Amino acid sequence: MLAYVVLNGAVPSVAAAGLLWPQSDERGAMNNLRQRPHRLRRDTGARLLEVTVTARLPDDLVLKKRPAPSAVDADPTAWDDELLGTLPYDAAGEFSTWLAVKRKAWADARVEALAGIASEAERQGRMARALVYAQRLGAHEPLSEHAHCRPMRLHYLRGDTASAVAAFEVCERAPKDELELRPSTETLQLL
Repeated sequence: MLAYVVLNGAVPSVAAAGLLWPQSDERGAMNNLRQRPHRLRRDTGARLLEVTVTARLPDDLVLKKRPAPSAVDADPTAWDDELLGTLPYDAAGEFSTWLAVKRKAWADARVEALAGIASEAERQGRMARALVYAQRLGAHEPLSEHAHCRPMRLHYLRGDTASAVAAFEVCERAPKDELELRPSTETLQLL
């Protein structure tokens, strides 16, 4: 409930209640929505949610924001966490659909940030830095052949042929095991 309000901003209470308690009628769902802030305050001692016509965060509540690309620039692991952890919400109806879209956007932004930093570092000739970000990218995109080719190329450019071959083996293994795919002609040429 808090994540939904945090990521969407103030939302109509009826819409939030229906999304979060789809099995309940409107009256029951609204009752649940009104009771949650009281339970949260009792359990945490903090005022985390205000529910009137809208469900919204209190004005004085300060939240830690998602790391900006600049945070990833300083720490390649800054964006490693998944949105709402790895908790499953598959049985939560529309909420699970909403969360899947938000998790995908989160992951896409992370991949874009990592790829951008790796590309810029490579362009600047900072191969060791580029390699760190390329390897993080490969960890987040284990089935992406393209994500695994970058470390191969960077190892080769650094003169480390053995590590380039080891990176190819990682690149080959995941798609082969998961999807029964072989590396592309381009990847084999790179090898």
